[in-house]
Amino acid sequence: MKKPTLDELGVKYKTDKSKLLHGYLSHYEKYFGNPETVQKFVEIGLQRGKEWRFEDLLLPSMRVWHDYFDKAFFYGFDIKELKPISDRMYLHVGDQGNLQDLIDFSNEVGDGIDILLDDGSHKPTHQLATFAVFWPKISRGGVYVIEDCNALVQKEYPRDCRIHKLIKPFLVDKEHYWIPSKSAGEKSSLVIIK
Repeated sequence: MKKPTLDELGVKYKTDKSKLLHGYLSHYEKYFGNPETVQKFVEIGLQRGKEWRFEDLLLPSMRVWHDYFDKAFFYGFDIKELKPISDRMYLHVGDQGNLQDLIDFSNEVGDGIDILLDDGSHKPTHQLATFAVFWPKISRGGVYVIEDCNALVQKEYPRDCRIHKLIKPFLVDKEHYWIPSKSAGEKSSLVIIK
């Protein structure tokens, strides 16, 4: 039986990362590489609020990763207390805006992260702090993703203080790709390869 694609799983679990809203998953599949080699996957921000019509399904994207990366162990970080869906999943309660919470979580996760996906608050200062804490823990060839760079919360900041501008100096010597969102426009998700 053929393994489902990331986007097929995204539709099944009704995540906004699928073609149901943003359409990120079809792009991610080519950057994430062989799913059999991924051992450690970290996601910041696990549960959408009530503005998304499928909010009743807990941990939608974690369900996608869990089914797709069947040898990986998953670390999730969210401001709400959530229950893991598997013994391969560890969930940590914390605030992405609190640097100590990020450091504590990063110490629990350790080094050797194959994929990290930041889908947390979408505030540029939080995204940059998360990058600073976790980038050193990404494995060589690993992938770091910052999602929803065009989120409405970004527009609350002056243009020079949005993530597109703040992250730019850190991308100079790094392989990176901007991914469009079907609903939020160009340069909506940033994929950085270590």
